[in-house]
Amino acid sequence: METKEQIRERMKAAREALGESGRREAGKGATERLLALPAFQNASEIYCYLDFGTEVPTGEILREAWRRHKRVWAPRVQGRQIRFYPVTSTGKLYPGVFGIPEPEEGIEGAGREGLAIVPGLAFDEHLNRLGYGGGFYDRFLAGHPGLCRVGLAFECQILAELPVTELDCPMDVVVTERRSIYADGTA
Repeated sequence: METKEQIRERMKAAREALGESGRREAGKGATERLLALPAFQNASEIYCYLDFGTEVPTGEILREAWRRHKRVWAPRVQGRQIRFYPVTSTGKLYPGVFGIPEPEEGIEGAGREGLAIVPGLAFDEHLNRLGYGGGFYDRFLAGHPGLCRVGLAFECQILAELPVTELDCPMDVVVTERRSIYADGTA
């Protein structure tokens, strides 16, 4: 089996190979699937990553959440942790530690319930996630078990199996432009 670092490099290249128009089109499909999830429709609080580089775009997800009067939270890196703060407009975001857009500090989201939309470099058929290697989302998710965890990715990022450790937090569902993969194996 490939190492995590080898998979990361391969997945970065796969996302890049989609091209800007391919990512835009696939991102639109993945967004439509995510917005149709009962977990999104029923959640009053959305904890959502802010896309960067070649990740699946999240702008339309944020706009739809605001249209539906959901409370939206976005991550801010603080040391080795991410904490989520309210976002009411994409105009109120600032470059963070890694150049990723971040909200200003404010009232921290409790994360007791709601939907967490999580980025990753790869996901597998068993709902495991491979992130960028810092463990930020794994630590956050482990500390907030009441959140429904949704991995958002392009279909090219789905592998049969990933190497995992006990520190890796699996998703409840993974959404791509082609399917939604659930823990019971349905797609």
